[in-house]
Amino acid sequence: MTSASPTLKYAYLCAFRDIVGGGQTGMLLHFKHADRSAFTPLLICPEQGEVSRQAELLGIETLFFSWPPVCPLRFILAARRLRAICARNQVKIIHADTLELGVLAGLAAMFSPIKTVFHARVGDSGGLWDKIIPFFSDRIICVSRAAARRFPNSGKVRVIYNGVEKAEAPLPEETARLRRALGLAPENVVIGYCGQLVEGKGLPTLLRAFALLKSKYQQARLLISGRGTDAELKALASELGIGRETIFSGFQTEHFAVRACIDIFTLPGTLAEGLPRSILEGMALGRPAVLTPCGGSAETIIDGESGFFAPPTDHSALAEKLGLLLEDAALRQRMGEAAKKRMLEFFEINKATRAIETAYKELAS
Repeated sequence: MTSASPTLKYAYLCAFRDIVGGGQTGMLLHFKHADRSAFTPLLICPEQGEVSRQAELLGIETLFFSWPPVCPLRFILAARRLRAICARNQVKIIHADTLELGVLAGLAAMFSPIKTVFHARVGDSGGLWDKIIPFFSDRIICVSRAAARRFPNSGKVRVIYNGVEKAEAPLPEETARLRRALGLAPENVVIGYCGQLVEGKGLPTLLRAFALLKSKYQQARLLISGRGTDAELKALASELGIGRETIFSGFQTEHFAVRACIDIFTLPGTLAEGLPRSILEGMALGRPAVLTPCGGSAETIIDGESGFFAPPTDHSALAEKLGLLLEDAALRQRMGEAAKKRMLEFFEINKATRAIETAYKELAS
């Protein structure tokens, strides 16, 4: 009888103890759908927190490592410690998704058989770091073509879109319960934003656009859900006269159920994001979106087929596109179906995970 082939072990470096954005969500989804018969993930993160707890639930081994500040000497000393950890744990590949950790991984792997992967999750330039990171990486995974444009002359780039899970809407009674809890009536048509409440997401533009829609679409509601301070946004909503029609739900642990309450997703940001996960999750639920074509957002929907694009900071144009969907339920249904089909074709988590594992195999061989 022959013994089973050994699995390929890789260390995934996470810079955060808690889930602060789509990067940590994507990492945990990757762990969840990893082919454990061929690969063994090892999570290395700063300390115990939300990330390590979720990884533990998935059966992922976790080690804690205090990441150094950006200082050459401390980086070199930390790289030596990281290399020793990888040697003890028979790690073949180090996967990092911040620039600093990508350089640290490269230093740890230097003059060794260990290979390194840097995961570029944002479209904004990293400046000098972007010029440095290709020298410390054997492969650069970019979540969109927009992110890949950061590394124009590198033959190490592979575009692998973010992946989300296939989704079925919660049972009608569950959705109705949550809608009631959010103060939504059955007849309300909900425009929704889910994500961090930070500058660059276009939320003031969204509030101004919704204010233009209020009188014509009296059953419309705006739902803003996510982490961050919402005091200034609430003040602006009150000033615009839409305070009663705008719901600030804060961060919801039942985030999937919250998304199921939304009829039209929107992200009118100005940031060159890598590939916004919240829009992909809306597409998985069969919802259309109205977006600005900034960064990887331009690669999510097909304009006029699975949603609409509106120019950044143009609240009148955003209101016009949202209005088209508010007034036509058949259009929402048709575009939502097209969005779900596109998500399954390009942004499904198993496709993303298998593509990353293929990159690992290429490096290991």
